[in-house]
Amino acid sequence: MMGVATAETGATKGSDSLSAFCEAVAEDLQLLASLHDVEPDAGYLGALRRHGIEERLGLKLASERAHQAVTVLSDGLNVLPKVLDRAILDDLATDFASIYLSHGIQASPQESVWIDEEHLVCQESMFQVRAWYEQYGLGASD
Repeated sequence: MMGVATAETGATKGSDSLSAFCEAVAEDLQLLASLHDVEPDAGYLGALRRHGIEERLGLKLASERAHQAVTVLSDGLNVLPKVLDRAILDDLATDFASIYLSHGIQASPQESVWIDEEHLVCQESMFQVRAWYEQYGLGASD
């Protein structure tokens, strides 16, 4: 009976560890995705400043380059004025549009910008991917 309890406990601990790992990964990916999702607002930027980036990550950074990237992001947040007025937020919105929507500074992380002749987001390549999804009974929201 003791062996069964130990085996179940070990399986439960292993399962709990895997669940905790998966949850940490999901939360980290959500944080990283949120940095690219929409133009930042004062509340979001304030929360990032207050809680820090690295402290919010569930997984610990292992490489020096990862620590450097977080430092650059943190330094960028820290040079913003404490009060983010409309002019600052408009400048940030313009930067967001230039990166993600118009390819103005040629730094878009989206593939479609790089493969579209006019460097537009979500053009023919997006429709090709959606058609492929449909073939397999999958879909993507608008």
